[in-house]
Amino acid sequence: MTVDLQFILAAAGGALALSGVAYFVGRRVGRAAEERMLQTVRFKEDELRRARLELSAVLKAEKRVSQDLAAVAAPIPAAELPKLDPEVAARLEAMEAREDARQKELAALIASMDGRKVLDELREVMAPLAEQARVQSALSEMPTMYLHRGHLGHLLREVAARAGLSTMILSDEVGLPLAATSADASEALAAAASLLLTLADRLASTGQPAPVGVVTRDVEGHLTLHRIFSLDDERYVLTAVSKGTVLAPDSMDPVLPQLRQLLAQRSPEVDAVA
Repeated sequence: MTVDLQFILAAAGGALALSGVAYFVGRRVGRAAEERMLQTVRFKEDELRRARLELSAVLKAEKRVSQDLAAVAAPIPAAELPKLDPEVAARLEAMEAREDARQKELAALIASMDGRKVLDELREVMAPLAEQARVQSALSEMPTMYLHRGHLGHLLREVAARAGLSTMILSDEVGLPLAATSADASEALAAAASLLLTLADRLASTGQPAPVGVVTRDVEGHLTLHRIFSLDDERYVLTAVSKGTVLAPDSMDPVLPQLRQLLAQRSPEVDAVA
Protein backbone atom coordinates (compact mmCIF):
# COMPACT_ATOMS: atom_id res chain seq x y z
CA MET A 1 0.00 0.00 0.00
CA THR A 2 2.84 2.28 0.87
CA VAL A 3 4.39 1.54 -2.44
CA ASP A 4 1.17 2.26 -4.22
CA LEU A 5 0.79 5.54 -2.32
CA GLN A 6 4.32 6.49 -3.12
CA PHE A 7 3.67 5.62 -6.73
CA ILE A 8 0.50 7.70 -6.74
CA LEU A 9 2.23 10.61 -5.07
CA ALA A 10 5.10 10.32 -7.50
CA ALA A 11 2.70 10.20 -10.41
CA ALA A 12 0.81 13.18 -9.09
CA GLY A 13 4.03 15.09 -8.63
CA GLY A 14 5.10 14.19 -12.13
CA ALA A 15 1.79 15.36 -13.47
CA LEU A 16 2.08 18.63 -11.61
CA ALA A 17 5.59 19.07 -12.91
CA LEU A 18 4.49 18.37 -16.47
CA SER A 19 1.58 20.77 -16.04
CA GLY A 20 3.95 23.47 -14.86
CA VAL A 21 6.32 22.84 -17.69
CA ALA A 22 3.45 22.89 -20.16
CA TYR A 23 2.11 26.13 -18.63
CA PHE A 24 5.45 27.87 -18.78
CA VAL A 25 6.07 26.59 -22.32
CA GLY A 26 2.60 27.66 -23.45
CA ARG A 27 2.98 31.01 -21.75
CA ARG A 28 6.27 31.60 -23.50
CA VAL A 29 4.80 30.63 -26.86
CA GLY A 30 1.75 32.88 -26.27
CA ARG A 31 3.94 35.82 -25.34
CA ALA A 32 5.98 35.36 -28.52
CA ALA A 33 2.84 35.30 -30.66
CA GLU A 34 1.45 38.28 -28.80
CA GLU A 35 4.71 40.14 -29.30
CA ARG A 36 4.68 39.40 -33.02
CA MET A 37 1.07 40.64 -33.20
CA LEU A 38 1.96 43.81 -31.34
CA GLN A 39 4.88 44.43 -33.67
CA THR A 40 2.57 44.03 -36.67
CA VAL A 41 0.06 46.47 -35.17
CA ARG A 42 2.79 49.00 -34.43
CA PHE A 43 4.10 48.64 -38.02
CA LYS A 44 0.63 49.24 -39.45
CA GLU A 45 0.17 52.24 -37.18
CA ASP A 46 3.45 53.69 -38.44
CA GLU A 47 2.39 53.16 -42.05
CA LEU A 48 -0.96 54.85 -41.40
CA ARG A 49 0.75 57.76 -39.69
CA ARG A 50 3.13 58.26 -42.62
CA ALA A 51 0.22 58.08 -45.08
CA ARG A 52 -1.68 60.69 -43.11
CA LEU A 53 1.35 62.98 -43.12
CA GLU A 54 1.80 62.57 -46.87
CA LEU A 55 -1.91 63.25 -47.49
CA SER A 56 -1.78 66.35 -45.34
CA ALA A 57 1.22 67.63 -47.28
CA VAL A 58 -0.55 67.03 -50.60
CA LEU A 59 -3.69 68.84 -49.41
CA LYS A 60 -1.64 71.80 -48.23
CA ALA A 61 0.17 72.01 -51.55
CA GLU A 62 -3.12 71.82 -53.44
CA LYS A 63 -4.55 74.59 -51.29
CA ARG A 64 -1.55 76.81 -52.01
CA VAL A 65 -1.91 76.20 -55.76
CA SER A 66 -5.63 77.02 -55.61
CA GLN A 67 -4.90 80.23 -53.74
CA ASP A 68 -2.26 81.20 -56.28
CA LEU A 69 -4.64 80.56 -59.17
CA ALA A 70 -7.38 82.53 -57.48
CA ALA A 71 -5.00 85.41 -56.94
CA VAL A 72 -4.03 85.40 -60.60
CA ALA A 73 -7.61 85.12 -61.84
CA ALA A 74 -9.07 87.72 -59.49
CA PRO A 75 -9.31 91.31 -60.71
CA ILE A 76 -6.61 93.62 -59.52
CA PRO A 77 -7.82 95.80 -56.62
CA ALA A 78 -8.16 99.47 -57.39
CA ALA A 79 -5.60 100.28 -54.70
CA GLU A 80 -2.97 98.26 -56.56
CA LEU A 81 -3.55 99.94 -59.91
CA PRO A 82 -1.34 103.00 -59.23
CA LYS A 83 1.59 100.61 -58.70
CA LEU A 84 1.23 99.34 -62.26
CA ASP A 85 2.28 101.05 -65.45
CA PRO A 86 -0.27 103.85 -66.10
CA GLU A 87 -1.11 102.56 -69.57
CA VAL A 88 -1.57 98.99 -68.31
CA ALA A 89 -3.69 100.21 -65.42
CA ALA A 90 -5.90 102.25 -67.75
CA ARG A 91 -6.39 99.28 -70.05
CA LEU A 92 -7.30 97.03 -67.13
CA GLU A 93 -9.82 99.55 -65.86
CA ALA A 94 -11.35 99.88 -69.34
CA MET A 95 -11.55 96.10 -69.74
CA GLU A 96 -13.27 95.69 -66.39
CA ALA A 97 -15.70 98.50 -67.20
CA ARG A 98 -16.58 96.95 -70.56
CA GLU A 99 -17.08 93.55 -68.98
CA ASP A 100 -19.34 95.00 -66.30
CA ALA A 101 -21.36 96.87 -68.93
CA ARG A 102 -21.67 93.75 -71.06
CA GLN A 103 -22.88 91.69 -68.11
CA LYS A 104 -25.46 94.34 -67.25
CA GLU A 105 -26.72 94.55 -70.83
CA LEU A 106 -26.97 90.78 -71.05
CA ALA A 107 -28.85 90.58 -67.77
CA ALA A 108 -31.23 93.32 -68.88
CA LEU A 109 -31.80 91.58 -72.21
CA ILE A 110 -32.54 88.25 -70.55
CA ALA A 111 -34.84 89.93 -68.06
CA SER A 112 -36.79 91.76 -70.76
CA MET A 113 -37.34 88.76 -73.04
CA ASP A 114 -38.90 85.40 -72.51
CA GLY A 115 -38.21 82.39 -74.70
CA ARG A 116 -41.34 82.79 -76.81
CA LYS A 117 -40.60 86.42 -77.65
CA VAL A 118 -37.06 85.55 -78.71
CA LEU A 119 -38.34 82.78 -80.98
CA ASP A 120 -40.95 85.08 -82.50
CA GLU A 121 -38.34 87.73 -83.25
CA LEU A 122 -36.00 85.13 -84.75
CA ARG A 123 -38.80 83.85 -86.99
CA GLU A 124 -39.60 87.40 -88.08
CA VAL A 125 -35.97 88.06 -88.95
CA MET A 126 -35.45 84.73 -90.70
CA ALA A 127 -38.73 84.73 -92.67
CA PRO A 128 -37.46 86.92 -95.57
CA LEU A 129 -34.28 84.87 -95.85
CA ALA A 130 -36.24 81.63 -95.84
CA GLU A 131 -38.59 82.97 -98.52
CA GLN A 132 -35.69 84.07 -100.72
CA ALA A 133 -34.09 80.65 -100.33
CA ARG A 134 -37.39 78.99 -101.27
CA VAL A 135 -37.78 81.11 -104.41
CA GLN A 136 -34.23 80.53 -105.61
CA SER A 137 -34.51 76.80 -104.92
CA ALA A 138 -37.74 76.60 -106.93
CA LEU A 139 -36.24 78.55 -109.83
CA SER A 140 -33.06 76.47 -109.89
CA GLU A 141 -35.19 73.41 -110.76
CA MET A 142 -36.82 74.95 -113.83
CA PRO A 143 -37.41 72.55 -116.74
CA THR A 144 -35.29 73.00 -119.87
CA MET A 145 -38.05 72.27 -122.41
CA TYR A 146 -38.04 75.82 -123.82
CA LEU A 147 -36.07 76.05 -127.06
CA HIS A 148 -36.33 79.53 -128.68
CA ARG A 149 -37.59 83.08 -128.27
CA GLY A 150 -41.14 82.03 -128.92
CA HIS A 151 -41.04 80.22 -125.57
CA LEU A 152 -40.08 83.30 -123.55
CA GLY A 153 -43.66 83.87 -122.41
CA HIS A 154 -44.03 80.25 -121.34
CA LEU A 155 -40.82 80.49 -119.35
CA LEU A 156 -41.94 83.69 -117.60
CA ARG A 157 -45.28 82.14 -116.67
CA GLU A 158 -43.49 79.12 -115.24
CA VAL A 159 -41.21 81.38 -113.21
CA ALA A 160 -44.13 83.46 -111.93
CA ALA A 161 -46.02 80.35 -110.83
CA ARG A 162 -43.03 78.89 -109.00
CA ALA A 163 -41.98 82.14 -107.32
CA GLY A 164 -45.47 83.41 -106.47
CA LEU A 165 -45.24 86.53 -108.64
CA SER A 166 -48.15 88.52 -110.04
CA THR A 167 -46.41 89.90 -113.15
CA MET A 168 -43.20 89.29 -115.08
CA ILE A 169 -41.88 91.26 -118.05
CA LEU A 170 -38.76 90.91 -120.17
CA SER A 171 -37.79 94.11 -122.01
CA ASP A 172 -34.88 95.38 -124.06
CA GLU A 173 -32.76 98.45 -123.43
CA VAL A 174 -35.02 100.80 -125.38
CA GLY A 175 -38.02 99.88 -123.25
CA LEU A 176 -39.84 97.47 -125.57
CA PRO A 177 -41.44 94.44 -123.88
CA LEU A 178 -40.27 91.17 -125.45
CA ALA A 179 -42.42 88.87 -123.32
CA ALA A 180 -44.78 89.20 -120.39
CA THR A 181 -47.14 87.16 -118.29
CA SER A 182 -49.87 89.80 -118.62
CA ALA A 183 -50.59 92.85 -120.76
CA ASP A 184 -51.59 94.89 -117.72
CA ALA A 185 -49.03 97.66 -117.11
CA SER A 186 -46.41 95.85 -119.20
CA GLU A 187 -45.50 98.96 -121.21
CA ALA A 188 -45.27 101.13 -118.09
CA LEU A 189 -43.02 98.62 -116.33
CA ALA A 190 -40.84 98.25 -119.43
CA ALA A 191 -40.49 102.05 -119.62
CA ALA A 192 -39.47 102.17 -115.95
CA ALA A 193 -36.88 99.47 -116.65
CA SER A 194 -35.50 101.59 -119.51
CA LEU A 195 -35.11 104.55 -117.14
CA LEU A 196 -33.19 102.26 -114.78
CA LEU A 197 -30.75 101.49 -117.59
CA THR A 198 -30.28 105.23 -118.14
CA LEU A 199 -29.57 105.71 -114.45
CA ALA A 200 -27.06 102.83 -114.52
CA ASP A 201 -25.26 104.46 -117.46
CA ARG A 202 -25.05 107.81 -115.65
CA LEU A 203 -23.60 106.18 -112.56
CA ALA A 204 -21.05 104.31 -114.65
CA SER A 205 -20.02 107.54 -116.41
CA THR A 206 -19.08 109.05 -113.05
CA GLY A 207 -16.93 106.09 -112.10
CA GLN A 208 -19.50 104.53 -109.79
CA PRO A 209 -20.37 100.82 -110.00
CA ALA A 210 -23.44 100.34 -112.18
CA PRO A 211 -26.41 98.64 -110.48
CA VAL A 212 -27.61 95.32 -111.91
CA GLY A 213 -30.49 94.64 -109.52
CA VAL A 214 -32.94 97.09 -107.94
CA VAL A 215 -35.94 96.33 -105.72
CA THR A 216 -38.59 99.02 -105.15
CA ARG A 217 -41.66 99.12 -102.94
CA ASP A 218 -44.78 101.06 -103.92
CA VAL A 219 -47.32 102.76 -101.65
CA GLU A 220 -49.41 99.58 -101.53
CA GLY A 221 -46.50 97.50 -100.32
CA HIS A 222 -45.88 95.62 -103.58
CA LEU A 223 -42.27 94.79 -104.42
CA THR A 224 -40.85 95.19 -107.93
CA LEU A 225 -37.50 93.73 -108.95
CA HIS A 226 -35.62 94.99 -112.02
CA ARG A 227 -32.73 92.66 -112.93
CA ILE A 228 -30.36 93.95 -115.61
CA PHE A 229 -28.35 91.41 -117.60
CA SER A 230 -26.47 91.31 -120.89
CA LEU A 231 -26.14 89.01 -123.86
CA ASP A 232 -23.34 89.84 -126.28
CA ASP A 233 -23.62 93.63 -126.73
CA GLU A 234 -27.29 93.93 -125.85
CA ARG A 235 -28.83 94.62 -122.46
CA TYR A 236 -32.13 93.36 -121.13
CA VAL A 237 -34.21 93.90 -118.01
CA LEU A 238 -36.23 91.19 -116.30
CA THR A 239 -38.98 92.78 -114.19
CA ALA A 240 -40.84 90.83 -111.51
CA VAL A 241 -43.75 92.17 -109.45
CA SER A 242 -44.73 90.54 -106.17
CA LYS A 243 -47.73 91.09 -103.93
CA GLY A 244 -46.42 88.93 -101.12
CA THR A 245 -43.23 87.13 -102.04
CA VAL A 246 -40.08 88.72 -100.65
CA LEU A 247 -37.73 89.71 -103.46
CA ALA A 248 -34.02 90.43 -103.34
CA PRO A 249 -31.82 91.88 -106.11
CA ASP A 250 -30.54 88.37 -106.95
CA SER A 251 -33.84 86.46 -106.61
CA MET A 252 -34.19 85.93 -110.38
CA ASP A 253 -30.55 84.99 -111.01
CA PRO A 254 -31.28 81.23 -111.40
CA VAL A 255 -33.46 82.05 -114.45
CA LEU A 256 -30.89 84.16 -116.31
CA PRO A 257 -29.03 81.26 -117.99
CA GLN A 258 -32.24 80.00 -119.62
CA LEU A 259 -33.23 83.52 -120.66
CA ARG A 260 -29.86 84.03 -122.35
CA GLN A 261 -30.19 80.67 -124.06
CA LEU A 262 -33.65 81.51 -125.46
CA LEU A 263 -32.65 85.03 -126.49
CA ALA A 264 -29.68 83.60 -128.39
CA GLN A 265 -31.99 81.36 -130.44
CA ARG A 266 -33.21 83.65 -133.21
CA SER A 267 -36.72 82.88 -134.31
CA PRO A 268 -39.37 84.75 -136.31
CA GLU A 269 -41.81 84.03 -133.50
CA VAL A 270 -41.65 86.67 -130.79
CA ASP A 271 -43.91 86.37 -127.76
CA ALA A 272 -44.15 90.07 -126.97
CA VAL A 273 -47.20 89.88 -124.75
CA ALA A 274 -48.83 86.57 -123.90
